[in-house]
Amino acid sequence: MQKDGSTPIRAIDPSSLHGPSSRVGARRSPVAVRMLVALVFIVLAGCVVVVFLVLPEYVNEARQPDETVSSPARTEDTPRETASPPARAVPVVPDAPAQSGPAQQAMKRQAEALLLDIIEKQEWLRQRGVSLWAAGEYDLAASAGQAGDEAFRTRAFSEAVRHYEQAVHALHELERRAAQVLGEQLALGEEALERNQGETAMRHFELAQAIDPRNPRVMNGLKRANTIHALFSLLEKGGNLEAAGRFEEAERTYRQAVELDPLAADARTALQRVTAQLTEEQFRKLVAQGYAWLDARRFQDAREAFRKAHKLMPDSKQPVKGLASVDQAVHDEKVESLKIEAEHFELQQEWGLALQSWQQLLDLEPGAGYAVEGAARARLRDALLERLENHIRAPQRLSSAGVAAEARALLDEVAAVKGGPGNRILDRAGVLEETLILANRPVPITLQSDNETDVTLLRVGRLGRFQRHEILLKPGRYTLVGSRPGYRDIRKILDVTLGMETGRLTIRCEETI
Repeated sequence: MQKDGSTPIRAIDPSSLHGPSSRVGARRSPVAVRMLVALVFIVLAGCVVVVFLVLPEYVNEARQPDETVSSPARTEDTPRETASPPARAVPVVPDAPAQSGPAQQAMKRQAEALLLDIIEKQEWLRQRGVSLWAAGEYDLAASAGQAGDEAFRTRAFSEAVRHYEQAVHALHELERRAAQVLGEQLALGEEALERNQGETAMRHFELAQAIDPRNPRVMNGLKRANTIHALFSLLEKGGNLEAAGRFEEAERTYRQAVELDPLAADARTALQRVTAQLTEEQFRKLVAQGYAWLDARRFQDAREAFRKAHKLMPDSKQPVKGLASVDQAVHDEKVESLKIEAEHFELQQEWGLALQSWQQLLDLEPGAGYAVEGAARARLRDALLERLENHIRAPQRLSSAGVAAEARALLDEVAAVKGGPGNRILDRAGVLEETLILANRPVPITLQSDNETDVTLLRVGRLGRFQRHEILLKPGRYTLVGSRPGYRDIRKILDVTLGMETGRLTIRCEETI
């Protein structure tokens, strides 16, 4: 193991781990030389087997349990560029067949596994800038590892394991502390930002960046540290504008501050405060404008103002009351308008139109007594007028005794109307009365024939044969039928109209059969 920047540890020379060998005499026989060469070859072959076959299995066994444990050393964060020392060389000690027992070999494998763990932890910490936040502790761990290396070279594997365990424990504590240091530096950096200490914040965030360069809080903190002075300048400017009552300008300035640093709590709070003041001021103006337009009877404008105020402050009851006032004003105006309209139609004696207006008013105010009376008054007169017009439009029917009786009863109803039926109805009643008289006054009619034709007046009777016949008929339509043996019957229509002074009709059968 090594400290950062230290000289890499060389691989241990296998010959240095054995005691001094006895020198062989300078003179050896050819047989002895051949035996010595064969012996050396056998020893080297054994070392090759141990190094390339046995040792990898032990190393893999040492790695396997370590790889199953989740450790922050396995994160894939991109390390900040730091000066990394050369890779650590694992000390290799060839086994001495004569001196290596099972216990010794087991201890050696344990030391090798610990050494691999040390190398991994050391690399992980270097990638997180350990020399910036725990150089002393890291140096102590490195010293323990170096002591283990020395023991390992001298084949004191038990001693090597003890030192390596100390190093692993120390490095593990540093791994655990990395997250703690990261959190502390982030908190200190954010506190410095709140105090407008940009340089201090930058140092803390840079240290946090060495530990976790991709952390969002780190990136945001560095960005905010670069803009902190501009931020506080905007906050100061906004505060002066706010104190001067220039809220719109203050809002624009605070909004710039929030856009510069969306995470700045002071900027957000200031913007919310000024926005609330502007909203309240606009709300008051809209409510006042709404009532002003209501007084001016500009109901649509008033309603729009109260609706906008309600959108600004949905919890306020003022816009709701304002809208209710608009609705009531519209209702009252409509009622008053219908009342004036109905009274106008009554003055014009347009009873049907007056009735429609009173009924619409009753739809708005069902319990209005004056509207009930007005509707009844208009309904009675409209019905009387309609009945009068019906008789006047069909005067010929008045010659019937039954219809004439109905007309006389109607005239009695008109005369009995309380408060008077109105001039228009009285005029039409006078017309009906005159029409009734005319409809029942006989009109002298002169009938002429050939004294050969037998004449019958339908609904009246047979008139017989005559040369000239005088008869009195009430206004109406009459049918005369003439018949004569050997001749085709003849039929003629006689209309007796109102106002006729006299009439004349000739009827005789002239077409032979």
